[in-house]
Amino acid sequence: MSGFFLRVTPIELGIGVGAHGFDKDRLAAYRSGVIDPKAGAALVGATSAVEAAGWSLLGEKYKKTPRGFTPAIEQYVRDVKIDSLYEGTTGIQALDLFFRKIARDQGQTLSRLAADLLTFVKGGPDELAAERELLGEALEDVQAQIGVMGAHALASAEDPPQIYKTGLHANALLESLAELVIGWLLARHAAVALERLADGEDAAFHEGEDVPFYKGKDAAFYEGKVASARFFCRNVLPKARLRREAAQAEDGAVMALSDDAF
Repeated sequence: MSGFFLRVTPIELGIGVGAHGFDKDRLAAYRSGVIDPKAGAALVGATSAVEAAGWSLLGEKYKKTPRGFTPAIEQYVRDVKIDSLYEGTTGIQALDLFFRKIARDQGQTLSRLAADLLTFVKGGPDELAAERELLGEALEDVQAQIGVMGAHALASAEDPPQIYKTGLHANALLESLAELVIGWLLARHAAVALERLADGEDAAFHEGEDVPFYKGKDAAFYEGKVASARFFCRNVLPKARLRREAAQAEDGAVMALSDDAF
């Protein structure tokens, strides 16, 4: 059974539609339609269009997930819409990082973070010497990119278009800084793991390798921590150098294009 109702008050116009008492076939078709990639996307598009027109979509939520649904399906549907709003077309998170989190206090907070990271780079375990070196290089690249972007921002006081050179590389800076911190945390985890491995009663070394191992029940876990740190530092952190060089070479030419060129 389906139906609708209309409610009109001095401050509100409400329209309610719904269905009650699905038969087995109709319920199965409904559930299949919601989770189907094409039909589900169309449903999200339709509800988004309604909300964009100024309407609010309200309704009761299930007290428990119906059979046939993934418990998180409702969250997935919401995320399809919400995630598109976090960044939008303006790169707001990246711009916020540079102009509010870094520039607003003249980089003091970032400097404290860099000091903590540099302490590990200089004083971490010898077994992670290569990884510590890569962390140090990535830190230099990030700081250099921030310096270049900051110089463009200051120059925009006299030459406003210079600010474009900062904005064009804000997302790249967000990526490099995030990867730098992740690499640092992974390396710290690896340092702890090396200590645990070395503390094992059967601690030993594979021929030609500098990572101790033992046959304890957590050995694989600790070895995985070390391996993940090595992989990340060697394969991800070097990308910061490319982003730094791109920021240094930026001439702002793309912003000089006419609107018609787009």
